[in-house]
Amino acid sequence: MTTTKTITHTAAALMAVFIGLNSGHANAQPILTFTDVIVPGGINPAAIGINNAGTIVGVYGVEGDPNFWAGFIDRKGVFTDVILPPPASTISQLTGINDAGVAVGQNFGFDGTMQSFLRTAHGNILYPPEATTSGPNPFTWLIHNNNQGDVVGETGSDFGGNSSPPHGCVLHDGHYSLFDFPGAVGTVGMGINDHGDIVGWYQNATGLAHGFLKRGDIYTTIDFPGADFTNLMDINDKGQIVGAYGSVSDYTWHGFLFSDGVFTTVDFPGEEESGNIVWSINDEGNAVGWYANGNGGFLVNIAPPKNVKHKQ
Repeated sequence: MTTTKTITHTAAALMAVFIGLNSGHANAQPILTFTDVIVPGGINPAAIGINNAGTIVGVYGVEGDPNFWAGFIDRKGVFTDVILPPPASTISQLTGINDAGVAVGQNFGFDGTMQSFLRTAHGNILYPPEATTSGPNPFTWLIHNNNQGDVVGETGSDFGGNSSPPHGCVLHDGHYSLFDFPGAVGTVGMGINDHGDIVGWYQNATGLAHGFLKRGDIYTTIDFPGADFTNLMDINDKGQIVGAYGSVSDYTWHGFLFSDGVFTTVDFPGEEESGNIVWSINDEGNAVGWYANGNGGFLVNIAPPKNVKHKQ
């Protein structure tokens, strides 16, 4: 049996949360310290995954070749390219990495297909089985992984089409478990922590996306206050959640953190109107993301407000 509930805050309710959690520090906000993620020789990188050692994975482009994108691994400034040669793909990207160094990625082929893969710490490429094998263009898009061997994502029968809504999926030991937010038109799993908590987004009948947390069989809607759409991207073992939100008035994305019941916008300084997404967060309070203009990828350290102790 599944259970659903909703977390949304009006401005007044959000202030009450600040007051209740912070005991007199009603306006206390996390301290955010941003750093660009720059890939040598690359352009427009997106930092998409980070583990507890601070290793970052993502994707970058090459000047003069708009059809070529490669995955990268950044071990504190030591970069490794992850490129699957044609005709396998025109785009290779990495979207998650656990503490054992196992990375999750995807190939996007010249023929419009997509295939997920795992890269071991020794550089071996493994192709998991597909969760969906029937339909006009079946796909399994694996996105983030945890330290328990779980990989979360989405699966469906029509990649790039609209004939069938996607389902959330979790891969463990070669077997899949599918899940759907109750009553949703489509469900996408994005992040999973070591407790098995899953975050992602679902689409309702209006076509707008709402964030969700799945803890066992309990589903909770989590939407940024006042936003028209919210995507939850990742969750760490402390229960801190990162993602993106936006409005139908301009469709500009903003990154955010949801921690101890408090929402905080996380946009790269000076790029608040260009579009931001926070993709992943580790247990050390380090998150990675992307902004639309300029370099693109960023690392942000999220520290508790001064004199305010974060709940363990």
